[in-house]
Amino acid sequence: MRTKKNYLLLILLTAFTFSCTESFTIKTEHFESALIIEATLTNELKYQEVKLSTTYALEEDTPVLETAATVQITEDNQTTYTLIEIEDGLYRSTVKFKAVPNKEYQLKITRSTGEAYESKKEKLTAISQIDDLYMTKELNTDGKEEIRLNVDSFDATNSSKFYRYTYEETYKISSPYWSAYDAIYHSITPPVVDTIYNRNNFIKKTCYNTRISNEIVITETTGLTEDRVSKFIVRKILPNNYIIMHRYSILLKQFVQTREAHNYYKTLEKFSSSPENIFSQTQPGFIEGNIYSVTKSNERVIGLFEVSSVSTKRVFYNYSDFDLEEIPDYPGGCKPVAPQLVDEFGESILIAFIQSGLWSFYQMNPDPIVAGVSGPYSMVKNDCNDCRIYGTTVKPSFWID
Repeated sequence: MRTKKNYLLLILLTAFTFSCTESFTIKTEHFESALIIEATLTNELKYQEVKLSTTYALEEDTPVLETAATVQITEDNQTTYTLIEIEDGLYRSTVKFKAVPNKEYQLKITRSTGEAYESKKEKLTAISQIDDLYMTKELNTDGKEEIRLNVDSFDATNSSKFYRYTYEETYKISSPYWSAYDAIYHSITPPVVDTIYNRNNFIKKTCYNTRISNEIVITETTGLTEDRVSKFIVRKILPNNYIIMHRYSILLKQFVQTREAHNYYKTLEKFSSSPENIFSQTQPGFIEGNIYSVTKSNERVIGLFEVSSVSTKRVFYNYSDFDLEEIPDYPGGCKPVAPQLVDEFGESILIAFIQSGLWSFYQMNPDPIVAGVSGPYSMVKNDCNDCRIYGTTVKPSFWID
């Protein structure tokens, strides 16, 4: 089960009307603000994080982040870990710690306005390791080839049952029309343009980008004879996706959930799929988690405090590993053009291109006179020349070429 994680659909008590034939503007008529909490404590030794925000009306386009709150996680009512705000709405523990078996953990939050919230006490779930993460090629429902990333997992104790997956994918970007030279002009009248070597251009050639999944990907093994996840699809990639053009890596995280946590995500998945069809869906109203208000017994709180065991696995693929017939297209619609140095009116289109700051030199035009309209230099849009538009030049520490 998967869907985009869209908290827009978690707006409480929202009512609206619309017409099927006339344009309309969405407007909230009845709105109740509620605190949204995203908190997963794991058995990884790290700085644990909690995200806080509030619901927002349909006509708004950005969430309202909850700032200046006091956030703590207690262990067996004895040890308290404090989380401080490192950016708006994001709270991180001051020390590294992890959840351990047979201990109870509780999340406690106090807003800057004084309202207090607590979670139910939770214990670490069973531990189940990822056995394999691998790629297959299959035909989708449209009969077109797609790449599928599949996971296998097995718990011999038969005590995990409920699984949630997130992933981070990192890919290498290589500028298809990169050049170590720049085109510069010395004079507009008369137009004088030449090229100059720029050693700094080398940083434009190779970049890397990382994306974090924004889907709900869950499965369960309750209906099976053994606690085994087999060939479960966690990611689909179409062959024309440029992220696999050179080298691609995915880091998969497997969270073992409680039944209650699984049902929470299952409900969220049901009501937050396909924002394009928001008006045809049943509105979810309120999805109850395991966090409640201490100061106001009737206040609604959206969110879940999970204490989950985690297993991770990373794989790398080169483009050749996918054995595809088509080559993915680089984003931006790259196509070199050769603007005239001087047009029929005595103006330099080439200099106009350079002055715009939107185009970069690629190479000398191999055929500078084509029906009298081509110039001496081939130029491309900056995003075809400079990979930094799509990523960073800093190679990730985990990257293996």
